[in-house]
Amino acid sequence: MQTRKELDIQKRLQPKKRVFRLGPSVAEESKDYVLWLNRYNQTKAEHDRWMYTTAGAGAATLLFLSGIIETSGILEVLPWIAGAGTVYSGIRFFRYRDMLNEISTEGRSQGYFSSSLTEKNFELRWIPFQKGLQVAFIKHF
Repeated sequence: MQTRKELDIQKRLQPKKRVFRLGPSVAEESKDYVLWLNRYNQTKAEHDRWMYTTAGAGAATLLFLSGIIETSGILEVLPWIAGAGTVYSGIRFFRYRDMLNEISTEGRSQGYFSSSLTEKNFELRWIPFQKGLQVAFIKHF
């Protein structure tokens, strides 16, 4: 059981809590960051959407033109439609990629993230050994 003196010493040795008041300038900066982050996330989502659409339409075009998917009669226009979809989605993809580059540059200039830190999603390593070459696919989480 602790004595009163020991309890007083423990209370005195506890660190004091400090209260920080956020001024309007800090609140405005964080609001700007939130707006920039929302714009970045929306543009990134559209960029990814058009990238996958371009890849899918391109694959469909290749399948139609290679003859793997048979078309006859009115379906003869499907390669043209898939090709037009590839071109249209490719144009949209490049448009959103340019917008994403502009938003990223704006974020770097505002100091929201550093341009020196580039995050890799995956990495390929070529490892030679006696009988040949080993390829390692490394995914960073």
